Amino acid sequence: MSVQTTSKITYKEISKDGTTSKQSKAILDAVSPTGSSLKEISKKTGIEINAVSGRVNELKKSGVLEVLEKRKCSITGRLISPVIITGKKKKYRGSRGPAKTKKICEYEVFATGVDRKTSVKTIIKARDPDEAGRIAQIFCKVAGVTFSHTKVKV
Repeated sequence: MSVQTTSKITYKEISKDGTTSKQSKAILDAVSPTGSSLKEISKKTGIEINAVSGRVNELKKSGVLEVLEKRKCSITGRLISPVIITGKKKKYRGSRGPAKTKKICEYEVFATGVDRKTSVKTIIKARDPDEAGRIAQIFCKVAGVTFSHTKVKV
């Protein structure tokens, strides 16, 4: 068997047993509000760098993570493109005046596990409740839990 074939088989196995979902949740918990490099995420989670890279690519593709401007990694000192949980500030036009930046709010996300006994609560940052709901749905899908509701964190 080739390396490519065994890699595909292994990926299918870890996808089935929930390893990828657990890794994705750990990665989301480890991402800093100011952005994190793959090496920084790997160090915080204890997940090997190759697995972090794969999960981060999946999370970027699904829109949960986005890439920030390049900076130096706090561990390696090399120039990196850090990732952050989606919730970038965008400009909008009010009824009067110049463009303003919408305030980013923190929302608590509540979900339940497949067993209906486990409850999950996490915090996300978003511009409005609709965006918070969309991000929460993606998070729940990645984490393998059933979305319940969001509320503004006070």
